[in-house]
Amino acid sequence: MSSPKTAPLSNSPRARRDHAFEQWLATVRRVCGSFGAQPLSEHFSGRLQDLSCGSLRMSLAESDRLSLFKQQRHLDMERDRIFYTVLQLRGSSCVEQLDQRASLEPGDFALLDGGRPFSVDVSDQSRQISLILPSAMLDSGRQRVACARRVEAGSVLGKWARELILDAVANRERELKPVESEAMLTALVSLIKPAVCLGVDDDSLGHERLYVRACGYIDEHLSDEDLSPEQIARATGVSVRGLYRLFARHRQVVSQYIRNCRLDRCAAILRAGGMAAANLGALSYAWGFADASHFSLAFKKRFGESPSDYRRRHCH
Repeated sequence: MSSPKTAPLSNSPRARRDHAFEQWLATVRRVCGSFGAQPLSEHFSGRLQDLSCGSLRMSLAESDRLSLFKQQRHLDMERDRIFYTVLQLRGSSCVEQLDQRASLEPGDFALLDGGRPFSVDVSDQSRQISLILPSAMLDSGRQRVACARRVEAGSVLGKWARELILDAVANRERELKPVESEAMLTALVSLIKPAVCLGVDDDSLGHERLYVRACGYIDEHLSDEDLSPEQIARATGVSVRGLYRLFARHRQVVSQYIRNCRLDRCAAILRAGGMAAANLGALSYAWGFADASHFSLAFKKRFGESPSDYRRRHCH
């Protein structure tokens, strides 16, 4: 009995998806520059429309769930440093660059530095407008451009910038004159710049706020068995790498900070006495230590004496 015939590999759903995806990615590279990408679902459909007009270099991207990224190998192929303004029209996306990450909903936008690695993960049926801005229009003196920072749809600057981008897309149909497109680009940069450019002091203040937020989350979830840098980073709104950098600015290591906070909490319980302080084994397990011996060594290293001696000294 002959075996059933199978469809040619080139006709399989996976092959059709890969073909559609490669065509879409080729268009992205032609219009927007060198990128890498990875589809995140079994099926893929997408479209990219070049909306450029004069000084306005814009594109409309529609796609299913995928990850779009620039890595060092893509950066090496670029000549000019540019910034990408990503305006979310439909669906949602997550943009990440260096130590910053932001979730974008319809109407939100964020800036990405085309001269450094970044990634954009989009949901199903995502629709985005990408506007390319020359770096010379944003870089100025001691200010730093805050990339992957969400500019909310409801903010004044966010609303005006969004409306101007949509007007630019609509008016390209009548072929804007070069002087008109240049004026619109200058106006857009003037709106976007206050929302994304930080002075040195503002930058330090932003890091300090994130650090305080991370420490507050740790304090609230200190007894959670699954407390981890990944969990803290998600709650704080930074990448894991960014979380490590926040603590490094204070000459701290995240895991050591968590351990010290737990030891401090245990020391407070031992000073208070009572039932909670009676069983050192139960106390150590309750605050995330593998065993009483490990707890005792860590406690003595921090406070200079064993938990039992510490309890005895403070309770008698």
